[in-house]
Amino acid sequence: MQIKPLRSHEDFVETVNTVAQLIDSSWPKILTLQENSQQYQEYEVLCTLIEIYERENCLSEFSDPIEAVRFYMERYGLNILELSNLIAEDSLELTDILNRIKPITLSIIWKLCTLWKIPAKLLLKPYQTYAASKRTEPEPEYTDRFTELDEPHAYFP
Repeated sequence: MQIKPLRSHEDFVETVNTVAQLIDSSWPKILTLQENSQQYQEYEVLCTLIEIYERENCLSEFSDPIEAVRFYMERYGLNILELSNLIAEDSLELTDILNRIKPITLSIIWKLCTLWKIPAKLLLKPYQTYAASKRTEPEPEYTDRFTELDEPHAYFP
């Protein structure tokens, strides 16, 4: 088998099909292959090439960080509570972030990039939160109604 770099989507699809054929032809024997065997090394190199190609090319199709986080949660079979335990964050804060009420924090971005090897540029993309999109007019400034005490009896009986 000739192993070559993945320079196009066609190369990527061809390599994925090769790995699928390799798994199909040696199932379940592939689970017990020795690490120093030729077949295992080919399998490992091809999987690494696929992973690198996906990381560099396929992840950019997410329109915002929340989609990417939800994709990885689904990929690894995690719910919000499990993810919060995994990255040591409050589950209520994660719920607000995933529901687009609060923006994602840098500490969470750092933990997810480290945990899932997601490129930081994917999680640092700006996105709209619902709290910001619902606000149509600026919040009124605080005014102190007790600034003029011309008639104190009006405020105090």
